[in-house]
Order: sequence, then structure tokens, then C-alpha cells
Amino acid sequence: MTRLTIILRPLVVVVIIITLAAVALSGCLGGNNTTPPPGTHIVDIISSGYGAFAFDPESLTIHIGENVTWTNNAGVDHTVFSENATDPFSSGILAAGHSFTHEFNRIGVFHYHCTIHPAMIGTVTVTA
Repeated sequence: MTRLTIILRPLVVVVIIITLAAVALSGCLGGNNTTPPPGTHIVDIISSGYGAFAFDPESLTIHIGENVTWTNNAGVDHTVFSENATDPFSSGILAAGHSFTHEFNRIGVFHYHCTIHPAMIGTVTVTA
């Protein structure tokens, strides 16, 4: 074995370990982006251009007992906050790439908005 090989071998091992640690910490190996359970409807939080944001779709109709998962696909923080006192929910702050899921167990129309960007509004209609 040459002296260069003896020096480089541990360096290569260190680089591999650091790379694997960086990938794991970045969430590429898991994190909160798991497959939603059956009966889950997806709402994406998106940038709609020129600094505006939106829930996509803005309105959604589901059946009682089903879930809605909101995923922040925009580059800034957002929230999902219920305006309905009979079935309140709040995501807290969702950083980019994070998700929030809520199960709807009451029939009705549920309005929600982003507390950071109040012009972002959405509606979930729950039927039997």
C-alpha cells in the first residue's frame, strides 16, 4: 500500500459518512412526507405568482371520517387555521415541505385560512 492510499482511505470514509448524515438530516430518507392514509384528500399550499399564495384546491368536498392533508409546497411558512368552532383545527406553522392532516368527523362546511397570509382561504365541505 502506498503512503497516498493510507492517507486517502480514511478521508474517503469520512466524506461518505458526512454525505450520508447530510442526506438523512435533509429529510431525503424520510421525515414528515409519508404516504397519506387511505381516504385522505390532498391540498397543496402553492405560490400562485408575484408573492401571492393559495390552497390548491381552494374548495374540497369529502365524506365524513375522511382526512385532508395540507402540504406546504411554497417557499415560505404557512398555517392552516379553522374558522369553525364545532371542529377546530390548527396546523401551527408549516415550514416548506411540511404537512398537516386533519380528520373530519362532522358534516358541514368548514372554512379555513392561513394566519400568516389572511387572503389565503379554503373550504372543506363534509357530506355523509
